[in-house]
Amino acid sequence: MKFLKIVFQKIWAVALVFIKFILFMVLMFAGAWVLAPMGKIHSKDIDLSQFNNHPNEMMMTFFQTEYFSGYLFSVTMAVVLAVIYGMWQVHELGVHKAKEHKSAHVQIVFALSLCGLFISKTFWVIALVIALANWKHVGQSISDVIRRGVQPKDPAASDKTPNNQDSNDQNLINQANPKQTATGNEAA
Repeated sequence: MKFLKIVFQKIWAVALVFIKFILFMVLMFAGAWVLAPMGKIHSKDIDLSQFNNHPNEMMMTFFQTEYFSGYLFSVTMAVVLAVIYGMWQVHELGVHKAKEHKSAHVQIVFALSLCGLFISKTFWVIALVIALANWKHVGQSISDVIRRGVQPKDPAASDKTPNNQDSNDQNLINQANPKQTATGNEAA
């Protein structure tokens, strides 16, 4: 049963690609039909014998039609719009990530993204850093650093006699590797 479900999912994915392709082509042909009357091909009267490697006459007749020109224009416009949309999605990546993480920094990320669009790309990079940073972890790390700096020093650590230093070093090793020191003490 699971195998059939996977097969139908793959078939549906392929069918969806074909449906999108057919809709795209219908849209492009509709664009060619609408744009063809607006243009005029001026090179229809060129004598093909002037060229050393002249193309097929039927092919040239097809290329010199207003409908082919309209189709090329509609495809070009579709590609340009798709590139602009993709660039806008990349530009708004920081804002989308900040909203996804429910960050309190959404407005500042949006403002920096706009500054990145109009002023300098550095602002866009800063917006991405703010949007993608784990601010809970950063805050916790800063708090830990401050906490360690505020704690008073251990007075026993200030006594640095050679015998006491060796004892302190052994205590640090025991704290770092309790399992290894337990087995090491048993072996000794």
